[in-house]
Amino acid sequence: MHYKNRKFSRTAGLVLMALHLGVTTASIHSYHVPQRNYRPKLIEAPRPITSGIPIYVDATAYTAKSDSKTATGTVPALGKTIAVDPKQIPLGTRVYIPKLDSRNPAFKEFLRNAARYNELQSFLMENRERFDGIFRTEDTGSAVKGNIIDIFFGSDYDAADQFGRRRLELYSIN
Repeated sequence: MHYKNRKFSRTAGLVLMALHLGVTTASIHSYHVPQRNYRPKLIEAPRPITSGIPIYVDATAYTAKSDSKTATGTVPALGKTIAVDPKQIPLGTRVYIPKLDSRNPAFKEFLRNAARYNELQSFLMENRERFDGIFRTEDTGSAVKGNIIDIFFGSDYDAADQFGRRRLELYSIN
């Protein structure tokens, strides 16, 4: 390529190309027009939060003992573990659920709607720092078939019971 301005670097073009091709977490070398004391710089391509296509699921909540294991062999973590149908969403996939992100305005709306459910609202308020909306699909369940997910609520049966069954949107994270 021919550059009219010799100070122009190929960095912007590489980042745009990486974004166009879907590269999310790749270190890209930027090669500048040769100058004195040239050293290649590493830049981090911006990583999109989601793949962009929402998946609408019916969400329920489940509880388990503190020493239980998930289908992937890990210990379930409050605000981090969900159970899915591996035919729909592969195990190990990270997903983002906006309504369960305590930094998102949708979470405040979710809390307002949960106002009549005292245990659920107090549970979410007490554990709000754990709910950043990013979950990992680590578990399966006998009733989790198709577009149904189970959100791990620790050992708080009352909050899980009051969560009930809700229609949520989630996004797969690259």
